[in-house]
Amino acid sequence: TWCPIAAAPDATRYSFPVFSGGEVMWQLNSAPIVQMIFIPLALAVLRGKNGLQRCVRLGVLTSTASAGVRILAISLPLSWRSRSFGHGLLQVAGMCCGVSGAFLQGTPSRFSAVWFPPEQRARATGCAFIGLGLGQ
Repeated sequence: TWCPIAAAPDATRYSFPVFSGGEVMWQLNSAPIVQMIFIPLALAVLRGKNGLQRCVRLGVLTSTASAGVRILAISLPLSWRSRSFGHGLLQVAGMCCGVSGAFLQGTPSRFSAVWFPPEQRARATGCAFIGLGLGQ
């Protein structure tokens, strides 16, 4: 939820009239707050057996859930989006986005540590982070 709301707060208020300015700001902060809560769990999973694979799967699953909830929210009639139900859906989507960020944040460094020799890890990690930015 963070990226679309941050890029177009006025469009968000138009699409979801229940949002006040403060609620749009809360939407901007919900994903990073939830992400901070889930980072210790994500690190524990990443360090465990098959941790890289499990983190990527959990990150993709929660990111897909976030996108699905967003699609559901915007496809509702305006009367539903004007109620707190629409607000709640976007809140859930933002939280799923934060969880996915926690699981996917450490994976580029882990990928490069597993697949690349030490002299190529910085470049590999940098390319992975550039790719993450382009994917958003």
